[in-house]
Amino acid sequence: MPSTHPLRIIWSYKRSIIIVAIAAAVLAYVASHSRTPKYTADAVVQVIPTEQVSGGALQPQQLLQLSDVYLEVSQTTPVLANSAKNMTPPVSTFYFSKHTSSATKGDLGLIDLTGESTSPKQAAQLANAYAKGFVDAINNQTNSEQQAALADVNKKINDAQAQITQLSAPGHIQTPADKAKIQGLNAQVQALSQKLADQIGNASNRISTIESAAVPTTPTSPRPKRDAALALIAALLLGSGAALLWSLLAGRYSSAEEASMDLGIPIIGELPRAAPDDPAAIEAFRGLRTGIAYATFETPDTMDRLDPTAAVLQNGAGGGGALQVTSANLGAGKSYVAANLARALAAEGRSVAAVEGDLRRPTLAQQLEIRPNPGVGDVLHGEDASLAPELIQPVRLPPSAARRGGELHALPVGRRVEDPAEALSSKVMSDALKVLEDQFGTVVIDSPPVLGITDALVLVRYSNAVVFVVDARRTSRVQARRAVETLRAINAPIVGLVYNRSKTSFSPYYQEDVRGSRLPLKKQGVAP
Repeated sequence: MPSTHPLRIIWSYKRSIIIVAIAAAVLAYVASHSRTPKYTADAVVQVIPTEQVSGGALQPQQLLQLSDVYLEVSQTTPVLANSAKNMTPPVSTFYFSKHTSSATKGDLGLIDLTGESTSPKQAAQLANAYAKGFVDAINNQTNSEQQAALADVNKKINDAQAQITQLSAPGHIQTPADKAKIQGLNAQVQALSQKLADQIGNASNRISTIESAAVPTTPTSPRPKRDAALALIAALLLGSGAALLWSLLAGRYSSAEEASMDLGIPIIGELPRAAPDDPAAIEAFRGLRTGIAYATFETPDTMDRLDPTAAVLQNGAGGGGALQVTSANLGAGKSYVAANLARALAAEGRSVAAVEGDLRRPTLAQQLEIRPNPGVGDVLHGEDASLAPELIQPVRLPPSAARRGGELHALPVGRRVEDPAEALSSKVMSDALKVLEDQFGTVVIDSPPVLGITDALVLVRYSNAVVFVVDARRTSRVQARRAVETLRAINAPIVGLVYNRSKTSFSPYYQEDVRGSRLPLKKQGVAP
């Protein structure tokens, strides 16, 4: 069977998803708007490597690595503590670390130092203090290291010159060894002097502030419109996911199209969540009546055009022609559909007999507001099919149906039957349905559910068209699929699907026409 497209499932829940998404957006906007505004300011420092100072070039990857090193340094406690002292008034290192942050800007050798506060002035002050503390800490450390290195070289030069002076002092008799040593010390002083000159001329890595933080004029958070938009998008995505998950776990069909697509059965009727006398329900049963009239059989060997007075009654198998209404499970509304479909056919001017086929849990008499006795059980106990026309009860129809020549009779459950499946399989039942067909022309059977018992499969033998009812609340996908597969296994002529308790809105266009009668519709026994 074809699987249901996820977009169809989401579309069937569109109203709930949209309502939840709008509510989430409104709540996000209100919550965001109630928060205290926060401001951020950025100061930018630049890392200047030794190669660039000397006029050389540095690869972007090398510059990025160097920037990452300095970024790590900017987040160390000594730098943060030094920066916190630049605040007026000074703040603690902990406070400063919680209200500042740093980040590199790609491979440009730039580092953003950010300050955040509920005060725009303090945000700028935090960023600038961070930049000053960072730059000072790095440059001071660099200068200290350079001065220490120069001092070490100067000390070595001074030591060497002191030895030369001592060996060259007046009155000191220089031996050949002394002369050689003086020569070596002079060479050492010359080399150290060159090293000192090189260290003084060579600049090391430096950083400098290239952009100070300005006082921000607009808060960076909250941003109610952005938060509302993000909440709306998130709610739509989560709602769609929830709809798919619910559809998977709950296993219910959310629309007639979804059920039809999943089961591979055409839709011939869609009934609203309304009372039988509601105008929308009456119009829906009129549509069902028309859907049956123009439907075609599913089985390949009976692809004739179906008409309620022709194909349904003349092309049947097993000696009888009837329209069987069944479902996968209890509570799907098959008896409701069978009773009101019979009313609809009779209101069109046809002579219709409604027969209770569910001998285990009969409800047809209640739906048609007639006595439950006598009925099918009495015919089966008497083993006389000719009793069926005598025990059948008339059902009240509106005057308009009577004027068209329509009439509706019903054969309720009657006496209790011990073995319903065997009783329904009997020749008496087959003959009784044939007698009713010959007398009334149209027979509508309220069948038991397909799953769990064989009664519905037995009645298929007497029916040349099967209407399958799916309830939006009670019928699961698994149940519907199993039932349809079971019916197809015995080559049941499934004419179409009726989707009961649909959420679809029905037009009130015919409401005035439907309510034209003075008596309450249910009391008249009307469906259309």
